[in-house]
Amino acid sequence: MSDSIPVEDILKDKGYPGFTPDMLDGPRMYRATHHLNEADLENFWILDFRFSYGIRPLGYLMMDDGLAWGMQSMAYNSHVPGSNGQDIGMAGIHCYIAEVPQFNPEEDDERGAQLEAFLPRFVDGFEQNHADAMQMLERRARGLETFETTGKPLAELADYLESGRLHLRRSFEVHFSQMYALLLNHFGFCGFCEELGIPASQVPKFLAGRPSKITDGDKALFELAAEIKNGPLAEVFAQTPGIDLLTKLQADGSAIPFLKRFDTFLDQWGWRTDDVGNPEQAHWWKDRAKPLEMIRSIAAKDEILDVDADLSASAEQREIALDAARSKLSSSERAMFDDAVTSLQKANFVWWNEDHNHYIDMRCSIPLHNAAMAIGEALDLSDPADTCYLFYPELEAVARGDKQIGDFTTLIKDRRDYFNHWHALRGQMPKYLGEPPDVVADPIMIEMDGVTEDFLATLRGEGGEDRVLKGTSAAAGVVSGPARIILEAGDIYRLNAGDILVCEGTSPSWTPAFGTIAGCAADAGGSLSHTAVVSREYGIPCVLGLAVGTKAIREGDLVEVDGNNGRVTILERAES
Repeated sequence: MSDSIPVEDILKDKGYPGFTPDMLDGPRMYRATHHLNEADLENFWILDFRFSYGIRPLGYLMMDDGLAWGMQSMAYNSHVPGSNGQDIGMAGIHCYIAEVPQFNPEEDDERGAQLEAFLPRFVDGFEQNHADAMQMLERRARGLETFETTGKPLAELADYLESGRLHLRRSFEVHFSQMYALLLNHFGFCGFCEELGIPASQVPKFLAGRPSKITDGDKALFELAAEIKNGPLAEVFAQTPGIDLLTKLQADGSAIPFLKRFDTFLDQWGWRTDDVGNPEQAHWWKDRAKPLEMIRSIAAKDEILDVDADLSASAEQREIALDAARSKLSSSERAMFDDAVTSLQKANFVWWNEDHNHYIDMRCSIPLHNAAMAIGEALDLSDPADTCYLFYPELEAVARGDKQIGDFTTLIKDRRDYFNHWHALRGQMPKYLGEPPDVVADPIMIEMDGVTEDFLATLRGEGGEDRVLKGTSAAAGVVSGPARIILEAGDIYRLNAGDILVCEGTSPSWTPAFGTIAGCAADAGGSLSHTAVVSREYGIPCVLGLAVGTKAIREGDLVEVDGNNGRVTILERAES
């Protein structure tokens, strides 16, 4: 297993040069985002796989306004028993999460009573409320995304920057208000199933096979790739790297019809980034090389994923699983079960967890990116992205004329150096800090991050070079192949057909990888996580919650993923 950075080195670090806590000036519930200290180790912290690319100073808005405020306030508003959401701690540029426990047992009892009255109303109105909320976010996002920044004075760009921040915050208030309630409803159904003798592990199968905005976007992307694979532009794509593809296609008259369809695709599906909340990263409309490279990579495969066929197969398995569950019940139990399933399918967490990403996670940082770049251009910076190395109050002060960008020249350079130093250390970051508890109560940590009792037991009994890693079965099947260790979505182009993806976890930006890989093994993630959902929908054997997979498995190892029994076995070590 590769060595981890000593904990004492993490605790000595105080964050970005020039950072002070007052640079995080968002709303507060319990705890602001902060840099980890020795007192924090009394709690248990998990390295968050969603932010493996690292957090720039302006990106702290995602950590504080988005996650800390969103989870803590919405855990309260959703009446979550036992938990007050999650605490966000930083180690260098890397994010760790911990549970904020319930402080008052009497309040916990009150929350239980409130939840009992709240959940039925939430479930009954969910489909319409979700549609209304996503339409609102779509409308606001598109207005901000298409705002013309060219020639605007700095004061107007400062207003635009503030609007981008408020949009991010509102997006995650909506996100977690829905997420906590959906998870609590899901937990209730799982408990009901256990009483009927139906294993809770079967419940995600009852919700599979429903198309979402993410599967719709994947389908459109794969259709473009199929057009290239079977058309006259196949050779151009095969021989031209993505960074040069657009120029090559624009100079080729025969590519005009494809480019028109590509623009249509981008108009609907191009408002997305690969990283969540990274203000330095351009969206697909702006950086067209990314989707073109993805199309090129997919078109090069022997077979292109048929999204409709996989969803249909998943829906068939859903009905088989439901019939099998019903067959074990009495007529009265079956009637109660059918009513409960109908209710659960109306407030379908598995579907929601993919669908909402189109509106929130994959596009929340686009207005911030546009504003930061526009301010950098208006200031005539040689690299407009320097603005992403200012914290929000600093950048706003510069845009409003209260400070001069020249005052930050040395600091920006030092912060870039700091980012690069810690970014190179991602693979050596400890997977957890503090002593693993027996259980956690926060439903997001359990079902999304995979912090189950088995996961915690794995951490407590973590063993050196053991070649059999135990985790949670996320998608059935057994497959073997060479391990490809990927820590960031931007590196999925390295995957080849038949590879086993070994990762910390995945987000929607990773979905195209599942059209290439044979299997998936992830450190984190629960039965309702993106990794689990997309693996089931696309028929990829998958094991989650390995805790230490990316440390125990080496690049090129021959590994077996046993999605039936939740095991990953290192069959043969790669040559050093």
